[in-house]
Amino acid sequence: MGARYHYIIGGLYKEQDTNSGYMLKVLGKPESMVTGLIGGRLIFKEIALGERYQIVPNLQASFEKNLTGSKRVVVGTIASNARTGGEVRVEIPKALKQGYNLGAGIAVVSKMLKLELDYNYHIQKAYSSHEGVMKLKISF
Repeated sequence: MGARYHYIIGGLYKEQDTNSGYMLKVLGKPESMVTGLIGGRLIFKEIALGERYQIVPNLQASFEKNLTGSKRVVVGTIASNARTGGEVRVEIPKALKQGYNLGAGIAVVSKMLKLELDYNYHIQKAYSSHEGVMKLKISF
């Protein structure tokens, strides 16, 4: 159980068409968002690989809910080599309210090293994503 804080820094996006000479500039605004999550990880019994290494498989699942967030409006400018065009306003909808995260992983453990390989599948109403993570931990 916990909370996650996201802060997205606004920036300037530029794109130019070399054939027509038109340039699009979009200025993004900063945004912050707080997500609450609850979940768990099921860690299975270690499997010994000789005397030095153990393999530890795991499964994980969590439920995430966005606690804050609002619609954003970004302003774009279209310009050509000859003149500056008008402004274009684009409304970006709020982030989806809830999502689910399912994953599996395996860890190879020795005396001083731990190598973790994780796979996560994130599901929302009209969106899904895949994530693979590899971590190497060294104990001193």
